[in-house]
Amino acid sequence: MADAVVQDVQVPARSRRRVRRRSVSRHKSIVGFLFALPLILVTFFLSLSGRFPIHKKVARWTFPIWLYVSVTGVIVYAMLAAFR
Repeated sequence: MADAVVQDVQVPARSRRRVRRRSVSRHKSIVGFLFALPLILVTFFLSLSGRFPIHKKVARWTFPIWLYVSVTGVIVYAMLAAFR
């Protein structure tokens, strides 16, 4: 076993780019989720506590971020499931 020779395998540059793009988009979704989660929790708490003027101000920022994260999360999941 110690005398075994390891051969270099050439991977086409095109496939390396695909892997890199998928991992970058997955990380974008995760970072977006980590940023959106506190906003979602604060928005939810403000609505339950009846502070609607502040809730509306926070929700204006929370909703687009949440929508982006949820849609990209589903897209990334579908792309990863397709390549398994």
